Amino acid sequence: MFKRLLLVPVMGLMLLVASCFTPTTSDVDYSPLQAVLDSCETYQETLNDLAAQRRLGNLSQDTIDMVNKSIMSVYPVCTAAVQDVPLDVEGALEVLERELETLALAATDGRGA
Repeated sequence: MFKRLLLVPVMGLMLLVASCFTPTTSDVDYSPLQAVLDSCETYQETLNDLAAQRRLGNLSQDTIDMVNKSIMSVYPVCTAAVQDVPLDVEGALEVLERELETLALAATDGRGA
């Protein structure tokens, strides 16, 4: 039962991701670039959580490899967004959405779900 309770943070992450990609009408000033920046921040926070799980020995080698590949996809997107380099925002959001899902899957391994 405890393992199932640990899925709650993962589901929360998925809801947060969904909210990043669907601004409401009250978010008129919320730019697509801001959505990328917010998603990069969420990605980094999740990556920090996974790093702690790795230090505790809770991640399998397959999961570690999956996270490392994910980092290779996201790093250029988030670096470009922060440095205000021209960026295909829609493409960046697609990459971030896919890789946040990858991290959510990795998090389930780290929590023993």
